[in-house]
Amino acid sequence: MLFKIISKDNKQVLEAVSSQSMGELQLEQLIMENQRNDNNNGTTQLLNEGIFGEELILLKNQVKVANGKRLDVLALDKMGMA
Repeated sequence: MLFKIISKDNKQVLEAVSSQSMGELQLEQLIMENQRNDNNNGTTQLLNEGIFGEELILLKNQVKVANGKRLDVLALDKMGMA
């Protein structure tokens, strides 16, 4: 389920977003919209800072993990934390 933060009665609360309003591919494009050029070393994919509240570097998306499930996004912050 997807949520958005709204202001209600001078408080920030979560409100469910209808899954019909944005498809999964549209959401992935929104999340991964930023890129940074690294001095001729290629382009680093950055995750949307406005969504995550900090700059995150995308390592890989759709990562298969040990239990057979998939992570939508695997990223590191500036401190190298996943």
